[in-house]
Amino acid sequence: MENNGKQLESLVRRVEELLLPQGFTVKANRKLFDEQGVPIAEFDIVIAGRIGTTDMSWLIECRDREDPAPAAWIEQLVGRRDRFAFNKVMAVSTTGFAPGAVAYAKEAGIELRTVEEMNIAALPRWLGLRYMTQATHAFALQSARVVLADDELPDRIEALGRLLAQLSGDDKALRPIDRIGNVSFAEAFRDALSDRVEVLEGLEPNGAEKSISARVRYANDNGHYVIDTDVGPIRIREIHFKGQVRLLEQEVPFDALKEYRRDATGETIAQIVSFPIEVQGSKFAIEMHNLAATGETHVLLRKLS
Repeated sequence: MENNGKQLESLVRRVEELLLPQGFTVKANRKLFDEQGVPIAEFDIVIAGRIGTTDMSWLIECRDREDPAPAAWIEQLVGRRDRFAFNKVMAVSTTGFAPGAVAYAKEAGIELRTVEEMNIAALPRWLGLRYMTQATHAFALQSARVVLADDELPDRIEALGRLLAQLSGDDKALRPIDRIGNVSFAEAFRDALSDRVEVLEGLEPNGAEKSISARVRYANDNGHYVIDTDVGPIRIREIHFKGQVRLLEQEVPFDALKEYRRDATGETIAQIVSFPIEVQGSKFAIEMHNLAATGETHVLLRKLS
């Protein structure tokens, strides 16, 4: 799993969302403001809902440090419960709790929970696998030739030619009119052909590449590319692509195995395993959450920051 200060809060929030009944909301990093709009408090996780005719709210605060959580932290949480009228407060730590914290939490009614790394050598029975196989299509652009409208003016064509002569396949010169952010010709090549069965069929995993020659038309007035030049944007009617594609497969081992449990009894709430993957340059995690109460395993795809 990615290593940042919000990792613990995200994990706890996702597990709690899976276990809550319908009608409850879970909000992370909720800020509270006074009447002048000045922030007076920020809460890690706030759960709210109605039980019978009573509106309930409870707070979950998370601590990811190197030392056991001290009693002083529990005292702060008691103060937050009383000041902001939470019905319940839970404290979650990745390094356990100091003896004084445990004793005071029991006295004050603060529920303690831990999230700890599990021994990867002792895989739980429900997991049943040590890695996932990720298959991706790798596109390599060789050349791209653009086609403009028949009535495009000569000075505009000349301006476009000057610009294209300076570009590489990875320069983000194409501006889609239906979304934010420019793309490169290499990205347009991949986007246009990545879901075409006739292009991808016959590829052997980690085998030879396949040559592609494709003429892609952008006739939709609400979904096409333009290239911005010094004489204005110029619409692209077609792109003639040449390149190659390969089917790549690799084994992706999990990078973390964690357990979320009640501190007082050691009772397991959930076990979570994460497989890191990359999709078109963006990093994701496939997470499997096994819930002890139901035995169910939920699979989530999450984009990493």
